[in-house]
Amino acid sequence: MVRLAPTIDHLKQTCLVDGDYDACTNFIGFRLQASCAAADRGWRLRASATFRPWIVLHNLRQLPHEQEHINDVRGSVERLITAIETAEFATEDACRQRALEERNAFGSRMRSFAAASNARMHPGESRRRGGSGNRAMR
Repeated sequence: MVRLAPTIDHLKQTCLVDGDYDACTNFIGFRLQASCAAADRGWRLRASATFRPWIVLHNLRQLPHEQEHINDVRGSVERLITAIETAEFATEDACRQRALEERNAFGSRMRSFAAASNARMHPGESRRRGGSGNRAMR
């Protein structure tokens, strides 16, 4: 979803990130689904994740940059899913407990993935913007 902000003030009201920027991406509607399935030597998690990027632009030329952030976060989510699905559990109860933990932690992980993407693509700026507590990426 892409929204155009008519002014920088409108952009900053939506993005809630300190600093100088003319676009941002918020991740909304994120969810991890995880269930357990019998495997050769016990139980394994089967997982899938969804999220919806909400890009807010004051400068249309920033769209490719915001898409880079989305791809970066998507890669982090894909690596998480791979890691989740490689774990094996001796019992179904242990697997179900881990599935619950992974679902509950996903929101926090998405915020961490967004913060890490910002740090990679905007080195030296994360302290000024308030670090990983921000929900938007610029």
